[in-house]
Amino acid sequence: MAIYRFPTDLRGGYEEDKKNNDAYIKIDILDDVNSQATETIALFAPSGFTIEDSGNYGSVNFGVADSISNLGRDVITNAGKDSKGQIGNMSTAESQLITQAVLKAAGADSEIMTAQTAKNKIVFNNKTTATFEDMAIRTFSFTFKMVPESDKDSTAILDIENVLRTNMYPEASQSGYALKYPPEFKVTFYRGKEVDKFMPKLMKCYLTSLSTQYNSNGNMFHKDGAPTDTTITLSFQETRQLRRGDFKPDTTSEGVS
Repeated sequence: MAIYRFPTDLRGGYEEDKKNNDAYIKIDILDDVNSQATETIALFAPSGFTIEDSGNYGSVNFGVADSISNLGRDVITNAGKDSKGQIGNMSTAESQLITQAVLKAAGADSEIMTAQTAKNKIVFNNKTTATFEDMAIRTFSFTFKMVPESDKDSTAILDIENVLRTNMYPEASQSGYALKYPPEFKVTFYRGKEVDKFMPKLMKCYLTSLSTQYNSNGNMFHKDGAPTDTTITLSFQETRQLRRGDFKPDTTSEGVS
């Protein structure tokens, strides 16, 4: 398995020198058979990481259904009683609301409903309630500004860029009529060889965007033609919606040594 790292002296082991216990991001490119890493990229942990967990919610109005239901219940409850007296005890507001509920349930024209509301000077309580639909698929991104300090660093940056770009594209079938999905990625925060418990757990994902900027500080190059700095922005989208059980601790991950 090929391992690419920047900076090239980035270490993931627990040495006596605590400076070597680096915080970094491990990006595994997975095969489509058993989800094992075929290539690994280790990069310094960037600042300002943001991830948003969100759900999709709609709404439903219970007002009409409740009003019709309550009206029917009252009719049944008061069956055999003095219906004239019951109607006489009903307030004007209640009778108007029942009229609106019946009109709305019957699919009355909105203009009729508006006229009815304006005439009676009373509005129908829709009893709007939030309804859960599903969870949004999470997306996240990283920006790495890489400034090489040696020829080895420049080569590492070029290799990392090429590996990421190659693996975000699909592969064509032999006939050319179909495209095979690009590889899945697994992104994990590490400190040394241990998963960083203070950072969020990220699930399998696809690399959806790769943006590369060269020489952000000026049009200068090293003597071998390598840019003086390269900024790479990676955007990922997880492969599916998540459930509560997905956040159980994962003890199978191993860092880069």
